[in-house]
This record gives sequence, C-alpha cells and structure tokens, in this order.
Amino acid sequence: MKISLIYQDEFLAIAYKPHGLLMHLSFMAIDEKLNFKDLLEDQLGKPVFLIHRLDRKTAGLVLIAFDHDTAGKLSKLFEERKINKTYWAICRGHLLENAENERSLENENGNLQTAHTYFKPLAHTTIPLKSDRYEVTRLTLIECKPITGRRHQIRRHLAQLRHYIVNDKPHGDCKLNKAFETQWELKNMMLLARKLEFQHPITSKLVSVICEPEQDFSLLLDYFNYKIEK
Repeated sequence: MKISLIYQDEFLAIAYKPHGLLMHLSFMAIDEKLNFKDLLEDQLGKPVFLIHRLDRKTAGLVLIAFDHDTAGKLSKLFEERKINKTYWAICRGHLLENAENERSLENENGNLQTAHTYFKPLAHTTIPLKSDRYEVTRLTLIECKPITGRRHQIRRHLAQLRHYIVNDKPHGDCKLNKAFETQWELKNMMLLARKLEFQHPITSKLVSVICEPEQDFSLLLDYFNYKIEK
C-alpha cells in the first residue's frame, strides 16, 4: 500500500490516511500487519514524527515532521490552536443551522476533559434507503471544526446532538448502519479529515491543503449536489 503525499517540503509533509488503517503499532491490534507510520517510513526511507492522529475509522489528512525541531514547533502550534482542522461528516437527519457543542468528554480513565466543536451544515439530501420504520433517510453534509482534540470528539459530539455519523460504531445509529451495510454494501465511516491550514513554522508561508474523499464517501456526496472546493 502506497501512502499519498498531498504536500511535502524538506521539513514536513501532509499525507492521506485511508479508512481502516492504524496510525501506528498498537497493543490493542497486535495482529495488524500494516500501519500508517511504518508504511510511510518505508516509502520515504527515513523516520517521520506524527504531529497528530486520526481514528482508525477516519480517513484524511495527517501532518508529519521530518525532524525533532520541526516536530516540536508544529506540536506547539497545535497546543496554541494555530492549526486549523476541518472535517466533513455525513450524518443522519437535517442539521438546519450552525451549531456548537462544548460538553466535556470522559477520557479513557473516566476523567472529564473540556471539549469544543463547531458544526456547519453544508448541504442536505434525502436518499432512498429504508431504515427502521422510515422508507427514506435524511442526511446532512456537515463541516466540523474541532477546537480541542479529544478522543472521538467529533463523533461523540455529533452523537450528543443526535446527528449520528453514517457507519460510526459504536457512537452511531445501529439500525441506520445496518441498512447502509445490507442495502448499499457501505461499510466505511463517513468522516473525513478534509483540510489543514497553518503558518509554516520554518518558512512562515501559509500552508493550506485539502484532500478528495474516497469512493464510498463520494457515492453519498453525489446525492447532495454540493459544489466541492478543489
């Protein structure tokens, strides 16, 4: 498997992580043979530093550095919230206006952490998918901007708003997920790390990168009739 590099210079790169690929080796998935970090290091022939991470089920852009100094500066930009991350999610129901969620989220140890996400509806559609007692399914393409970076933050915040991401397990709508898998053979979660934008820590130039969605995400996007920024 070859990792797609969307942006690259001598200091850093932005790469695309596909759905279902682990970020790195994990004791929770010890039998997995492939992971993003190892594949990228083999491909580039040098070590890389992961500046942030995506869930295994989330596809999209990942920022990496090629040296300790750049990694430290990029990490500081993240801590200062100077790296803008934009996600796309395809969710159940029609979100009709901008929303935000500031509910705290529990971490793995059960401790509450502050969390903050902005949501903006980009397009609405109704598709011919029977789920539960409904003959059709209403969906919204939502732009998500996380201010903090908690585990499964976007997924959990959307679930709290009852706009479940299509094929999100365990935070989504089980009946809807089953309908998509059974009737459409759609299995990937519809969450995409779409855009990264920040001031380069070495050159001071603006870096602004977007990525194209994978085939199954595009399949649903066709129903929205939404003009996609290239």
